[in-house]
Amino acid sequence: MYLEIYPGFLLNFSESDMDGGNGHFYEFSSFRLNLSERQLLDNETPVSLTPKAFDVLAVLVERHGHLVEKEELMQRVWPDAFVEEANVARLVHTLRKVLGEDQNGNKFIETVAKRGYRFVAMVDESTDPADPQDQSQSITGPQSAKALSDPKYSSRIMFLSAGSLIAVFLVLLLSLNLWTADPAKLQVVSRDRVPSSDEAYRSYLLGVALADRWSRDDNRKAIENFQKAIELDPNYAPAYAGLGNAHSVRAFFGGGGNPTEEYLKAKAALEKALALDESYAETHSYLGETKVNFEWDFAGAEREHRRALELDPNSTVVHRMYALLLSFTGRSDEALTEIKTAIDLDPASILNHRIYASTLYYARRYDEAIAENIRIVEMGEDFSAVQESLIGSYRRIGENDKAFGWFVRGKEFD
Repeated sequence: MYLEIYPGFLLNFSESDMDGGNGHFYEFSSFRLNLSERQLLDNETPVSLTPKAFDVLAVLVERHGHLVEKEELMQRVWPDAFVEEANVARLVHTLRKVLGEDQNGNKFIETVAKRGYRFVAMVDESTDPADPQDQSQSITGPQSAKALSDPKYSSRIMFLSAGSLIAVFLVLLLSLNLWTADPAKLQVVSRDRVPSSDEAYRSYLLGVALADRWSRDDNRKAIENFQKAIELDPNYAPAYAGLGNAHSVRAFFGGGGNPTEEYLKAKAALEKALALDESYAETHSYLGETKVNFEWDFAGAEREHRRALELDPNSTVVHRMYALLLSFTGRSDEALTEIKTAIDLDPASILNHRIYASTLYYARRYDEAIAENIRIVEMGEDFSAVQESLIGSYRRIGENDKAFGWFVRGKEFD
């Protein structure tokens, strides 16, 4: 049981004791960010965020209009832990999916290459203890008589009369899963599909990061983490989608098990993901990939990718996977547009850059492919990931000495 599904009045009371009852608000577009309540509203509708995603959003919004360095974000959100930059990038990607675009089609969060992020939307800031929409408002004095007759305050007044000690005690009980209410009735449906368990979400995110490395060992670990996420939350569609993708990669590139069996596992996981949530875009993207690699159903693959784009045009995975199909079918210009969009959405993803490099290679834009591949090596990626297109590009432009030089360097990486 987590704070996101606690009854609102309990959170309001326990936090208002600490902050004196004042609400600190930031408003942008249709959103209202309440720091004291740790709540994000979209046109008064609560939007569910994981604690760390909320923290990242709060830092960016507080510093709106200014660059927030990645190091500063990591220090403020994870002050006592070591984390990789990829964690920040993924949370920003999640926030972009949640926030979408403003009425002019602009994103709220801007990426500053190799530096950090900037919240670019217009933001209004206020501290408003008298706002009737502010649920942390104190109900005392002359307003108390009116509040007694207002049903929306009745349960909260009961707790106020008992004092903060009772509220704290109840919070402890709830954290120990002693609250008996049905979570499904209390939890707001999440726009970024956060599972019911933080541990499940962590396993899912680790699975995504490992799967994106496209290596045998990491793929095996990715499958294990997706399976763990599913064990913790059997109804979490993104975990099944990730599992399907990992089995599909294993079937296509090898690395364990029979390819046919891996394909069947991939298809079963993706079908389960669709059954749980047909509107999850990335499932359609992964399904489109299996239709190409194992069924040679190009028309079906195109339909799945276009469906994914309709469902979530802001997903880096959706654009990345569609780029693979377009490149495979010789539509190089379209493929480059899609993978560039994927990079814009998630510039920290080395996999996006790898696919960009290979797309340039197959488009016969060898000089650009060479530059991108060298950039990938400088980003710390294993040389084997770029060896084929880097050495191949040098050979295609007649630079055999450089091709051989990189071949020798590749042996040093082994």
